[in-house]
Amino acid sequence: MSSVSTLNSLLSSSSTSSSGIDISSILQAATGASSSGIDVTAAVNSAVAAAQAPETAWENQESTLESQSTD
Repeated sequence: MSSVSTLNSLLSSSSTSSSGIDISSILQAATGASSSGIDVTAAVNSAVAAAQAPETAWENQESTLESQSTD
């Protein structure tokens, strides 16, 4: 199977998967890499969590303030 057809099959199967897109598999297919190398999915998930951290902290503060104002 060529890299392009492997990439296409991964993209089409991941769009119907409930677990999301497996970025590592797509990257391997695109680059033709045979070893796993960097866990791209974990790296992206970490970056997203880090980007959301300030908003999460703000939401927690907002919730605390709202509960204090109703007491």
